[in-house]
Amino acid sequence: MADLLFPAAHLAAPPEPTWTRAHALLLLAMALVLSACGNAPAPSTSADTGTPPQDAGALEIIGGDVATHDATAAADAVDDGGATPDTMASVDTTVADTEGDFGSGLPFDVQKPDVPYVDLKVISTAPKAGGMATGADAAKAAFSVTFSNPVNDQSIADYTVQVIGPGNQPVAGLFQVAGPVLSFKADKDVAPASRVDVTVTIQVQDLKGQTLAEAYSFHFHTPGFADQGPYEALARRYAPDIRQGLGATAPANDLLRAIDYDGDWDATNNALNTSAHDAKATVGWAVAETQSHFFVHYVYTWPRRPKGVNQSDFDNDTAGATVVVRRYPSEEPVALETWFKKGSDERRWLWVTQESGLIPAGKKPGQVNVRAVWPVDKLFPKATDSFGCVGACTPRRFPAYLTGGSHQSCLWPDGGETLPDVCATNALAKSTMKLVRYLPGVAATAAEAKGAAPDGQLPTFAYALAPVFDTWFPRRASPSLFQKPITFTYKAPAGRPGGQKTPMGSKLLGGGSDFGRPPWAWRWKPANNSSYYDLPRGTVFMDPAHALWARMGGKNAGMIPFDAQTKAGFSQAYCFAPFLFVDQRTQAPCKGSLPTP
Repeated sequence: MADLLFPAAHLAAPPEPTWTRAHALLLLAMALVLSACGNAPAPSTSADTGTPPQDAGALEIIGGDVATHDATAAADAVDDGGATPDTMASVDTTVADTEGDFGSGLPFDVQKPDVPYVDLKVISTAPKAGGMATGADAAKAAFSVTFSNPVNDQSIADYTVQVIGPGNQPVAGLFQVAGPVLSFKADKDVAPASRVDVTVTIQVQDLKGQTLAEAYSFHFHTPGFADQGPYEALARRYAPDIRQGLGATAPANDLLRAIDYDGDWDATNNALNTSAHDAKATVGWAVAETQSHFFVHYVYTWPRRPKGVNQSDFDNDTAGATVVVRRYPSEEPVALETWFKKGSDERRWLWVTQESGLIPAGKKPGQVNVRAVWPVDKLFPKATDSFGCVGACTPRRFPAYLTGGSHQSCLWPDGGETLPDVCATNALAKSTMKLVRYLPGVAATAAEAKGAAPDGQLPTFAYALAPVFDTWFPRRASPSLFQKPITFTYKAPAGRPGGQKTPMGSKLLGGGSDFGRPPWAWRWKPANNSSYYDLPRGTVFMDPAHALWARMGGKNAGMIPFDAQTKAGFSQAYCFAPFLFVDQRTQAPCKGSLPTP
């Protein structure tokens, strides 16, 4: 209003004179009196009073004859707490009411000091950065961001808040604002166990127009597949009875731990943090299901593998085993594969039971790349506990042996071959061994690096089971776990499902001259079996049915395809294969196929 009464072009040059709105009203009253007398000379500039210059025509901006303006309009003026009314009618009444007191009661805006600009801030996010989405809408990547002030919902759009999902693709969804809380839910489910990146740009505003000082970014993960309880029970009842060998030097490096045992999902410091954290063993598990068999993976990890004979040293070592469980005519474990790194080679061994029906008629075990054929009670002895069973079922636990130093995944009863070629358990080897024993449990107990001779009373500890797909796999491209560039993408064998085509970590970070691999990136290339030597990297873990079929020669070896009527034979058709993102459990013939607890 001041600019309307006193245009900026008529202001004196700096220093700018100081004048108040009371002065303006005084001039206005004087102008009205002079106008009534028919003699209204233009006021002169006065540096002493701070009154700005003005020409005689400036008052015409008000519009009309101010002195004769309809005074009744003043009653209609709205009191908005000191803001200028929409009509100028109040000028007449206010001037009359405040005659002799121009410093109060004016309808014009009173000049106030500038309000400091305060940056909008992000107070919290749910899920927390790096966490897992939970709740009913977790599969739709639901999240919320709480700000320091109420948010202007007009500033929220898919370009001011960017949500990026698997394959670096935008995630379409609905934003909602409730005071300082911004929430989001995708229009459709996002792939399970996947990373979602959120960037809140500086275009987001609060109700005062204040913005973030800089863009705010965080990420979280979608959960795995639903209804995993029966698979977890399956993993529990076939979980191994483990003997862990301890090396003569730094035996603490041989105690099993989770890949994130120190809680930071950072592989670079795992070997350094062993003394600061209890050695509570965690074994990862994952289950794939075809129409004929279950494939139960177990994953072992260590923070460090020291250099040994014919061995390289590196951090974050991994090994594992896969139990193949027949579904018909009754649930029973029928085969065992173990996998580990030997030197620079990544090996895979296979044993089957006499009851398995896997070896084609007329074939010897060696012809189908089987190490040995044993009775089920020897390969999978009955357990004395009921862990993993509800009702009438019997847990069976293969006796695993994990060597000290080299961390080979072997079978305890298997005498193997001559040292140091493979992990043997002959008399000479046993005389120098020190072992600890692990059994599966609800919670892990802290192990100590003090072992006993194999024939002695071994110290026994419990290990916990954790789902690989829900915990480790969502972080499959994390730069804190894997070496850059992260370019490994699973290339499925011809005719097989390919899963999600996103880059994954192939080599784990850490010191040493070599590297460990996550289970989904293993090369699985035993050095002497040409029939499955060239399987694409990761096939045995991600597509275990096809890998076993190829190992044993497939149709060329006489393996019988599955017959859905008789329930006999071997099927490669998945009801559930999480790492391939295949879930057919609600479709025939898989409907109702989950294992009994």
